[in-house]
Amino acid sequence: MALLFMAYIVILTVYFARLPALPGARLISSVLLAGMLEALAFGCACTLLLGMGPLRGSLSRTALYAAIVMVFTMTAVVQGYALLISNSFVSVLALENTEEAFLTASLARNALLVAAGVACVVMLVYSWRRAGRQLPRRPLLGLLLAALLCCAGVAALNAGNSSAGSEAHLASGQSPLAAMLRAGLDLYDPDDAPDGSTVLSAGESVCGVTLGSGHYPFLRDGLGAPPSLPFPATQAVQQPNVIVLFIEGESARLFESYGGRYPGLTPNVSRMAGQAMVVDNYFNHTAATFRGLQGTLTSGYPFHGGADGGAGWREGNASSYARRSYASLPKLLQRRGYETVFFSPHPRSDALTSLVGMLGFDNIYTATRSRSELLHVPEPLFRQSLTDREAYGSLVRFLRQRNDATPFFASLYSVGTHAFLDIPADGIPYRDGGEPSLNTLHTTDAEFGAFYDYFMSSPYAANTILVLTVDHAHYAEPPYVRVAGDHYKPYFVDQIPLLIHAPWLQLPARLDAHGRTSVDLAPTLLQLLGIDKIRNSFLGYSLFDRRHDRDFSVAAIGRAVYAIYHGQVYAPGEIPDQIAPGYAQCRALVKAYYTHEVANTVFPAGAGHGETAAPAPADAVLDGYALRLPAPVLAAARPAGHCALDRVDGKTLTRGVATTIRPGQPFTTGGWVVDGDGTAPAQFKLLLRGDSEAYGFQARTGVSRPDVARVLRASAAVRSGFNITVYPDDVPAGTYRMMSLVDRGMAGMEICDMQRQLLVGPGHAP
Repeated sequence: MALLFMAYIVILTVYFARLPALPGARLISSVLLAGMLEALAFGCACTLLLGMGPLRGSLSRTALYAAIVMVFTMTAVVQGYALLISNSFVSVLALENTEEAFLTASLARNALLVAAGVACVVMLVYSWRRAGRQLPRRPLLGLLLAALLCCAGVAALNAGNSSAGSEAHLASGQSPLAAMLRAGLDLYDPDDAPDGSTVLSAGESVCGVTLGSGHYPFLRDGLGAPPSLPFPATQAVQQPNVIVLFIEGESARLFESYGGRYPGLTPNVSRMAGQAMVVDNYFNHTAATFRGLQGTLTSGYPFHGGADGGAGWREGNASSYARRSYASLPKLLQRRGYETVFFSPHPRSDALTSLVGMLGFDNIYTATRSRSELLHVPEPLFRQSLTDREAYGSLVRFLRQRNDATPFFASLYSVGTHAFLDIPADGIPYRDGGEPSLNTLHTTDAEFGAFYDYFMSSPYAANTILVLTVDHAHYAEPPYVRVAGDHYKPYFVDQIPLLIHAPWLQLPARLDAHGRTSVDLAPTLLQLLGIDKIRNSFLGYSLFDRRHDRDFSVAAIGRAVYAIYHGQVYAPGEIPDQIAPGYAQCRALVKAYYTHEVANTVFPAGAGHGETAAPAPADAVLDGYALRLPAPVLAAARPAGHCALDRVDGKTLTRGVATTIRPGQPFTTGGWVVDGDGTAPAQFKLLLRGDSEAYGFQARTGVSRPDVARVLRASAAVRSGFNITVYPDDVPAGTYRMMSLVDRGMAGMEICDMQRQLLVGPGHAP
């Protein structure tokens, strides 16, 4: 206990020493007192259990003692490490993004966890073997009372703290174990965590948004933008292509085109800035990546940032959230005949793939697919993801190979500037390479520059809107705080870059957004495309529509709603009095959006709401991405329906003979699926079911199969066929039964055995 507390004192000293100004005595004393009370509670609890007699005589006391030692020690180590690298304890935001923890894994972190685990085991073994004497009843009661009083003190000191996690600093009275408990409780709140009591009236204008009536109050028939742009066009371009590049987590303050103080840091972005429109005073409206991408492309405020009460954007658990309906930029452009493509840096079909699939991208390139189809490189991945060189290279290869006249909307998310990272071996350090935050941005700028060289020399430069922006502001990790400059607040909301290239329009060199946010990007792009009369549920408006400039804007990160006023960001507890009434209205709007998001009443599902979705080609090959399915999902499914798998990579399958594929090698397959009512389900999961694990690949029917309808005597089965390209990125070697899983909503899940086997292993199909 003493060693852990001393280590905690050292970590706090490091934390306080690197703050730009010495914190007040109240903060220092309260944090020290809370940590000391936690340590004393731990010591009293352990001494109490040991004082009741030797541990080896009681299995229950041994188990309780082991649990207390493990929880306290591991939590103290994890929180201390988090404070060193992130300037805060583990937050809800961090827990929401555990899916991407592989990006920030390090040898030091793993070694520290192993050392803490070993120390716990040694302490447990020593305590179990020692022959302690039993204490009298009165000292035992004294220890129990002391432990309870310490816990009460910790609770009182932590009572006023938020675990929102978007403010990278210690709060008064925070302590390691209590902060972790608070974050966990907030993360696993029920799905109705948003306040359902937030009711706004139809026709009411709230925070600049006029609400409609009925089940979908955010639904509107158009963008409400002026009929023409405030600047002329030099030529007519019909259905321009659109490319939106999302750089991971960067604020505008480091870019030279935004007054950054590091010469030569971003020369290629500066080149684009000289040939495009630069938007000033433009802020992110949410964070982190999941909220940022979804919120920008749907012009809304997503409540969940990856967890959804433990059942959202996590691998194997994303189905419930993915069924929610939003009006997204890719979906709306699909209805205007656009092909939609997304480039992800991640190698496996993790939660990000489910997210962008829900957003409506009909063609998703994961890292594995980009490497196999576009880059053709076998080298190991950098931190299990594409480097920015590979990410931008994939997009260039895609554009070079494309010979389709269909307009397209392509979006790329690059991860090289992620917090807690430095550059890969082939990265380009900035000057002496001493600052990771400068190194990563300088390298990303160079890789963007290679793409920009190709783009500007290609035919796409004349007929494509190119947007360079970010998913959210930079997280206030210590290396970034060192270089961020004066007047920087350690919040996850900041001014962010936005550059727009559209050479057939006489865009201004610079546009002042007056503190507006990324909630306005999607409607801005639609106005640039000349699209107005299209049903949507956007909360934002085009940046070119100055009628919607306001004195202030808001950004929402889960429960924390920030204000942006006169170029400054204000946390929930520091809202200026001048905007307090308007801020309260905007906060009510955000909470109402959260409530309708939970109820799935943000936007009507399906294509029958004023727009006609373009039908998929009958023989379209749909890409499949894996989700690891938990055992309870399969256990709850009932056998029903009919299904068959006809072929793999063009070869007809034989019953009883396993077809072999190589691990990680994409393959195409096809067959048909009919549910228990004799109907072709619009969507289903193609299952690879092993002895201990199962993997589901999202697929859709739609291929004509009159033979199936004839044999089953079910006319509703006529389009039950499917073709799918499967990307088994994370499927381990083994033998799997091929099955289908159909979600019938309230009727439950149906599973059907295709009576075929797949062997994932070396070799070729027999």
